[in-house]
Amino acid sequence: QNRFRCTGVKNMNERMLRTVGIMTTAAVLDRGITFVRWGLQDGVLPFGVAVACRDARGRKLRRFMYRIDVKKLAEYSGWSVERILELNREIKTKKEEARKRGRSACEN
Repeated sequence: QNRFRCTGVKNMNERMLRTVGIMTTAAVLDRGITFVRWGLQDGVLPFGVAVACRDARGRKLRRFMYRIDVKKLAEYSGWSVERILELNREIKTKKEEARKRGRSACEN
């Protein structure tokens, strides 16, 4: 049972093929995760959006779901799409390994 619903997301599999995560975006831009989150929430970064999540009663939560388009990020940053996707795979692998060890991916 899903406690939260995020509006604006239609097909999760399709979205995953075209998007990258916050950590990848921060690494590509050589900025912090907070910079990327706030930039997307404020609408000042042109390559993605932040969608506010709501609970089952429709109340707005402090949680956001982020959609970062890899092609737009590539245009903005000057990186190739392939290079960004490779970095995204590396970060996902590190996060999975850290999760298995019971540590945060941000910890070294």
